[in-house]
Amino acid sequence: MKNYWQEMFNQQILWLFFLIILQLISKKRIKFFPTQGFRAKLGMIAVLSGLLIGQGMLWLAPYFPRQQSVEQLGLSTNWYWPALALIGLGPLVEEIFFRGLLGNFLLYRFSFWPAACGNGLIFAAFHGGGWLLLPFTLAGMVLFWLFYRERAIFYPWLAHTSWNLLVFFAYWQ
Repeated sequence: MKNYWQEMFNQQILWLFFLIILQLISKKRIKFFPTQGFRAKLGMIAVLSGLLIGQGMLWLAPYFPRQQSVEQLGLSTNWYWPALALIGLGPLVEEIFFRGLLGNFLLYRFSFWPAACGNGLIFAAFHGGGWLLLPFTLAGMVLFWLFYRERAIFYPWLAHTSWNLLVFFAYWQ
Protein backbone atom coordinates (compact mmCIF):
# COMPACT_ATOMS: atom_id res chain seq x y z
CA MET A 1 0.00 0.00 0.00
CA LYS A 2 1.37 3.38 -0.99
CA ASN A 3 1.68 6.09 1.59
CA TYR A 4 0.57 9.71 1.37
CA TRP A 5 3.96 10.93 0.12
CA GLN A 6 4.32 8.28 -2.57
CA GLU A 7 0.88 9.27 -3.87
CA MET A 8 1.81 12.95 -3.79
CA PHE A 9 5.06 12.23 -5.64
CA ASN A 10 3.17 10.23 -8.30
CA GLN A 11 0.68 13.07 -8.74
CA GLN A 12 3.54 15.54 -9.11
CA ILE A 13 5.10 13.36 -11.84
CA LEU A 14 1.76 13.41 -13.71
CA TRP A 15 1.50 17.20 -13.30
CA LEU A 16 5.06 17.58 -14.56
CA PHE A 17 4.25 15.55 -17.70
CA PHE A 18 1.12 17.65 -18.22
CA LEU A 19 3.09 20.89 -17.83
CA ILE A 20 5.80 19.68 -20.21
CA ILE A 21 3.15 18.87 -22.82
CA LEU A 22 1.59 22.31 -22.33
CA GLN A 23 5.04 23.85 -22.72
CA LEU A 24 5.67 21.94 -25.94
CA ILE A 25 2.45 23.21 -27.55
CA SER A 26 2.79 26.74 -26.15
CA LYS A 27 4.07 29.61 -28.28
CA LYS A 28 5.86 31.23 -25.33
CA ARG A 29 8.55 29.13 -23.69
CA ILE A 30 9.10 29.09 -19.95
CA LYS A 31 12.69 29.80 -19.02
CA PHE A 32 14.14 27.96 -16.06
CA PHE A 33 17.52 29.69 -16.00
CA PRO A 34 17.89 33.44 -16.50
CA THR A 35 19.35 34.46 -19.84
CA GLN A 36 21.84 36.83 -18.17
CA GLY A 37 23.37 34.00 -16.14
CA PHE A 38 23.21 33.44 -12.39
CA ARG A 39 23.10 36.62 -10.32
CA ALA A 40 24.47 35.90 -6.85
CA LYS A 41 22.70 38.84 -5.21
CA LEU A 42 19.30 37.78 -6.52
CA GLY A 43 20.11 34.18 -5.57
CA MET A 44 20.81 35.25 -1.99
CA ILE A 45 17.61 37.34 -1.94
CA ALA A 46 15.70 34.27 -3.16
CA VAL A 47 17.14 31.95 -0.49
CA LEU A 48 16.64 34.51 2.28
CA SER A 49 13.09 35.23 1.07
CA GLY A 50 12.29 31.52 1.15
CA LEU A 51 13.72 31.12 4.64
CA LEU A 52 11.86 34.21 5.91
CA ILE A 53 8.58 33.00 4.40
CA GLY A 54 9.12 29.56 5.93
CA GLN A 55 9.99 31.02 9.32
CA GLY A 56 6.94 33.28 9.18
CA MET A 57 4.70 30.30 8.43
CA LEU A 58 6.30 28.30 11.25
CA TRP A 59 5.71 31.23 13.61
CA LEU A 60 2.01 31.41 12.63
CA ALA A 61 1.47 27.63 12.56
CA PRO A 62 0.74 27.03 16.30
CA TYR A 63 -2.19 29.43 16.15
CA PHE A 64 -4.04 27.77 13.28
CA PRO A 65 -4.94 24.29 11.97
CA ARG A 66 -2.18 22.57 10.01
CA GLN A 67 -2.24 21.71 6.34
CA GLN A 68 -2.70 18.01 5.57
CA SER A 69 0.81 17.71 4.13
CA VAL A 70 2.34 19.12 7.34
CA GLU A 71 0.31 16.64 9.43
CA GLN A 72 1.45 13.79 7.18
CA LEU A 73 5.05 14.95 7.42
CA GLY A 74 4.99 14.47 11.20
CA LEU A 75 3.56 10.96 10.75
CA SER A 76 6.00 9.82 8.06
CA THR A 77 8.26 6.89 8.94
CA ASN A 78 10.87 7.56 6.26
CA TRP A 79 12.47 10.69 4.89
CA TYR A 80 12.88 10.04 1.17
CA TRP A 81 9.26 10.18 -0.07
CA PRO A 82 8.46 13.40 1.81
CA ALA A 83 11.79 14.91 0.71
CA LEU A 84 11.18 13.99 -2.94
CA ALA A 85 7.65 15.39 -2.88
CA LEU A 86 8.17 18.45 -0.68
CA ILE A 87 11.69 19.54 -1.61
CA GLY A 88 12.31 17.89 -4.97
CA LEU A 89 9.35 17.94 -7.30
CA GLY A 90 6.83 20.08 -5.40
CA PRO A 91 8.52 23.47 -5.81
CA LEU A 92 9.49 22.70 -9.42
CA VAL A 93 5.97 21.73 -10.49
CA GLU A 94 4.40 24.65 -8.63
CA GLU A 95 6.84 27.21 -10.03
CA ILE A 96 6.38 25.94 -13.59
CA PHE A 97 2.63 26.28 -13.16
CA PHE A 98 2.21 29.37 -10.97
CA ARG A 99 5.05 31.55 -12.21
CA GLY A 100 5.88 30.03 -15.60
CA LEU A 101 2.43 29.46 -17.09
CA LEU A 102 0.09 31.53 -14.94
CA GLY A 103 2.63 34.31 -14.32
CA ASN A 104 3.36 34.78 -18.01
CA PHE A 105 -0.36 34.73 -18.79
CA LEU A 106 -1.13 37.39 -16.16
CA LEU A 107 1.81 39.60 -17.22
CA TYR A 108 0.62 39.44 -20.82
CA ARG A 109 -2.75 40.88 -19.74
CA PHE A 110 -1.94 43.07 -16.72
CA SER A 111 0.80 45.25 -15.27
CA PHE A 112 2.99 43.98 -12.43
CA TRP A 113 0.81 44.72 -9.36
CA PRO A 114 -2.50 43.24 -10.60
CA ALA A 115 -0.61 40.23 -11.98
CA ALA A 116 1.30 39.76 -8.70
CA CYS A 117 -1.88 40.02 -6.60
CA GLY A 118 -3.78 37.63 -8.86
CA ASN A 119 -0.91 35.17 -8.90
CA GLY A 120 -0.56 35.35 -5.11
CA LEU A 121 -4.29 34.83 -4.53
CA ILE A 122 -4.45 31.82 -6.83
CA PHE A 123 -1.31 30.39 -5.19
CA ALA A 124 -2.92 30.88 -1.76
CA ALA A 125 -6.23 29.31 -2.82
CA PHE A 126 -4.34 26.29 -4.14
CA HIS A 127 -2.63 25.92 -0.75
CA GLY A 128 -5.82 25.79 1.27
CA GLY A 129 -7.24 29.29 1.68
CA GLY A 130 -8.75 30.03 5.10
CA TRP A 131 -6.20 31.45 7.54
CA LEU A 132 -3.52 30.66 4.97
CA LEU A 133 -4.97 33.09 2.42
CA LEU A 134 -3.10 36.20 3.53
CA PRO A 135 0.35 34.69 4.26
CA PHE A 136 0.30 32.51 1.15
CA THR A 137 -0.88 35.43 -0.99
CA LEU A 138 2.06 37.50 0.25
CA ALA A 139 4.41 34.56 -0.27
CA GLY A 140 3.06 34.07 -3.80
CA MET A 141 3.62 37.75 -4.51
CA VAL A 142 7.24 37.52 -3.35
CA LEU A 143 7.78 34.46 -5.56
CA PHE A 144 6.11 36.32 -8.43
CA TRP A 145 8.44 39.30 -7.94
CA LEU A 146 11.44 36.97 -8.12
CA PHE A 147 10.03 35.56 -11.36
CA TYR A 148 9.32 39.04 -12.72
CA ARG A 149 12.92 40.19 -12.21
CA GLU A 150 14.34 37.74 -14.76
CA ARG A 151 11.25 36.14 -16.34
CA ALA A 152 12.73 32.78 -15.35
CA ILE A 153 11.58 30.33 -12.68
CA PHE A 154 15.03 29.62 -11.22
CA TYR A 155 14.91 32.28 -8.48
CA PRO A 156 11.35 31.60 -7.30
CA TRP A 157 12.16 27.87 -7.40
CA LEU A 158 15.21 28.54 -5.22
CA ALA A 159 13.09 30.51 -2.71
CA HIS A 160 10.30 27.90 -2.74
CA THR A 161 12.77 25.05 -2.22
CA SER A 162 14.41 26.92 0.70
CA TRP A 163 10.99 27.48 2.26
CA ASN A 164 9.97 23.84 1.90
CA LEU A 165 13.35 22.66 3.18
CA LEU A 166 12.86 24.68 6.36
CA VAL A 167 9.34 23.27 6.83
CA PHE A 168 10.62 19.75 6.15
CA PHE A 169 13.26 19.95 8.87
CA ALA A 170 10.87 21.65 11.30
CA TYR A 171 8.17 18.95 11.08
CA TRP A 172 9.83 15.72 10.02
CA GLN A 173 10.31 13.50 13.06
